[in-house]
Amino acid sequence: MKYGLKSTVKFVVLMTTVAVISGCQTMSPTASSSTLYDMLGGNQGVTKIVQGTLDYTLSDSRIAHTFDNSNVKRVETLLIEQICDLTDGPCEYSGQTMERSHRGLNLNSMHFNALVENMQKAMRDNNVPFRTQNQLLAILAPMHDDVVGRSR
Repeated sequence: MKYGLKSTVKFVVLMTTVAVISGCQTMSPTASSSTLYDMLGGNQGVTKIVQGTLDYTLSDSRIAHTFDNSNVKRVETLLIEQICDLTDGPCEYSGQTMERSHRGLNLNSMHFNALVENMQKAMRDNNVPFRTQNQLLAILAPMHDDVVGRSR
């Protein structure tokens, strides 16, 4: 016999651990077939998250000034549309690229991070699970360079 009892026990423990960890990360059958858009609460949830993010942002001295010349209602509409599109909702984003819409604003990582912090607060306010928050942020994170101008 190639494998002894000790090896077999280790293998069973390893496989049990993998199964338990996988089980902890698996959602219910209905939730696992849902899109991230659904997990965020659909249109109502995404709208609340965006509105909360903008509320926090417009009262945040670190970045509120960057919206001085913006049509905030249009920004809100486009953010809702963009998040809906990126999370497999029924929308198609119709705004400009992130690089184009942020050109000339002289934004840096502090501005980007402040907006992310405000979005996290808004998601917490709306009881979005931490794992779901991270899934959304992982989709938005690659936009960093376009927003702060490093890829221009």
